[in-house]
Amino acid sequence: MARQWQTKYLTAQWKKTIRVTLPAGALREGENSLQITLPGDSGVNYEIVNFDKFTIAYERVYRAENGRLQFSASGKLFKVVNLPNANIVIYRIAKNGAVTRLTGFKTQASKNSFSVTFSGTNAQDTYIVSTVSALNAPDIRPVSAPANLLQTADYLIITHPDFADGLQPLIAARQAQGLTVSAINVNDIYAQYSYGVIDPLSIKKYIAYASKNLGVKYVLLVGGDTYDYRNFTGLNSVSFIPSLYAATGSAYAKYVPVDALYADVDNDNIPDLAIGRFPVRTSAELDLLVSKTLAYGVKDYGRAAVFASDSFDGLVSFKDINDGFIANLPNGWSANNVSLDALDMASAKTQLTAAMNAGAALVTYTGHSSASNWSTGLFSSANAAALTNNGRPFVAAQWGCWNTYYVDPFNPNLTQSLLFTGNNGAAATLGAVTITDSTSEKELGLRFIPRATESGKTIGQALLEAKQDLAQNHPEMLDVLLGWSLMGDPALIIEP
Repeated sequence: MARQWQTKYLTAQWKKTIRVTLPAGALREGENSLQITLPGDSGVNYEIVNFDKFTIAYERVYRAENGRLQFSASGKLFKVVNLPNANIVIYRIAKNGAVTRLTGFKTQASKNSFSVTFSGTNAQDTYIVSTVSALNAPDIRPVSAPANLLQTADYLIITHPDFADGLQPLIAARQAQGLTVSAINVNDIYAQYSYGVIDPLSIKKYIAYASKNLGVKYVLLVGGDTYDYRNFTGLNSVSFIPSLYAATGSAYAKYVPVDALYADVDNDNIPDLAIGRFPVRTSAELDLLVSKTLAYGVKDYGRAAVFASDSFDGLVSFKDINDGFIANLPNGWSANNVSLDALDMASAKTQLTAAMNAGAALVTYTGHSSASNWSTGLFSSANAAALTNNGRPFVAAQWGCWNTYYVDPFNPNLTQSLLFTGNNGAAATLGAVTITDSTSEKELGLRFIPRATESGKTIGQALLEAKQDLAQNHPEMLDVLLGWSLMGDPALIIEP
């Protein structure tokens, strides 16, 4: 949501450690759940608790599984049970990394297994107890030949391997557009730039090299992302193409995913290449987005635009901002202006949805927003899924906060709903992955709208030029220079 506001608030720093003895039987084999409930007895409307971590200390039985057990503990004597035979080896790994193979341990046979007893130390060491047959052994594999990352190209696609096969129709279309195309497996970049380690900085380094040496002008990242890299949520979300993170100026959103930094070759916080992302998570999503991208390229409803705006909030007239955008459209464009200053919510929603369904090359919203809503009821993720503009996709430019935030593993945001709920909705979306200021949005929009609707200009080039122009006078506007992103093909053309 676009923000200019005054607020007073009280902060208090308070930290508390809670120690609880769990009764016998409270923990069970397998998964356990920890629930924290606020009693609501503080007398205020809202309470916020920042939960750091929890640990559980308990007595363990050192029981080997499949002939092997690894554990860390301090103690003078240990006993490991459930070993399938007496051919046992034991290693102790100290904190400094020193490895000692233990001798002098005692084994004892029981009915169906063996146990082993051995001495420890008072230090917190790591022990590996294993039968010889269960020891890890190296797997020797031939090294793959290094991929060729030196292909010259105008248009660079960096893709997760899951999506490589689905890109051929898009590659053919861009080649027909006159662009030379190079499609690179992101794992090959990791192999050559970060020793195989998944690292977004290796992607940035390769893009910088490709810009300086291979003639690259456009970059498309193919694969979604998640902030939950270690699956703390249990949702098994996948980071197909990781994001770079940066601060964009707001105290309320310290670090956010910023694809624009991938295109910042000289590290001045200003992009030097046109860049977009397909935030796809499945092959079906990729097929759908490629299909809509190609359908948009042959549309017969060009030069039709929809401009929706939020109501005046006491500080900002979003209708005035949209009027400025409309005034910058080239001759021949028609603009359907839907404003909550002029219409009630129900009428505005009906008019906006009808204009989207009828077929529009460009749909623009200006005002307060969240990851899944424009204004407070004008348009939402559910409304996006219910659109009926099948085969007539649009480009959506969203001038508000958070509506292009694509790394949330819990909820599909408005961008994902517009892109992936069937053949309706959008072929590409642009918007903020952070909190943005209405002044920044206005300044970028006044530069972007006339360029994006210029005949023959790609959307990626229009956004790049707009940001570079804005940065000449307002390099401090990082909320839009870095935090305003394209989810779509940067070589897409709004007005052929």
